Amino acid sequence: MDVFCKEFTPFGQLSLHEVCFWLHIMRDHALFIKMALDCDNQELRQEADTIYQAFADLENSAQEIGCDDDLMVLIERAIPVVKRFFAFKRHLLHLVMECRIHSHNPAAFYDHVSREALYFLKVMQRIDDCRKNPAEAMTGEMVFWTKILFEHIMFFLNMLDLSERQTAAKAVEMSKQMEELHFAAHDYNHMLWRFHPASSFSRYTGEVAAATEELRDFKAAVSALISECCLNSTMPPEMAEHVLHEAEHFLHVIELIAGQLVPSPAAKCED
Repeated sequence: MDVFCKEFTPFGQLSLHEVCFWLHIMRDHALFIKMALDCDNQELRQEADTIYQAFADLENSAQEIGCDDDLMVLIERAIPVVKRFFAFKRHLLHLVMECRIHSHNPAAFYDHVSREALYFLKVMQRIDDCRKNPAEAMTGEMVFWTKILFEHIMFFLNMLDLSERQTAAKAVEMSKQMEELHFAAHDYNHMLWRFHPASSFSRYTGEVAAATEELRDFKAAVSALISECCLNSTMPPEMAEHVLHEAEHFLHVIELIAGQLVPSPAAKCED
């Protein structure tokens, strides 16, 4: 189930930690968009800067949250900002696709970040964790996140210098693995519709966790190399750190999902 589906619901309970995480992610997106737009697109750059400041203000307010009521007030403030940002991202996507503006980010980037904004909206609109179909929420998370991580690798490859052959080869290898896991996530999303998580899905979740941990470590190494100017790449240090944080967050989501699953026979044998 894709994030654009009306029925898509993120897994887990709403928390201040998750809201703060996504506020920071949205602020980063605004920065990356402004950095990628040409100087002659002043109106669009100003909109990106305005949104950046809005998320910075929301992050500051989040530091003062003391109770659930305060969190709900923050969410009420954040929802219209995220909706505005989602619309802005889709607008930029369409401008780039129609060659009406030049951007250093490809069209797929704007689709990528708009899906994350829509996901964040659904996170904030989530009422509780008592869903009728938890398997659909679990598999929906896998569909969403495996595609996000696959796209991270592809964006990195597009920013990597041709001279970095070994790093590129490793990235290509992981992209194929993550793409296969993404296809499998779609399969489970269909097979477990209106059903309960099967033992094979527990095994699959472990495979996703292992692949994500490997990718997380790769991103950490790349982020360090970029920050030290030891890798020929046009990826900004802020973006390298950004995608690392998202991999770490997905590992947290996987941990929540795994905690609700019955271990697969393979996992029991390994123990």
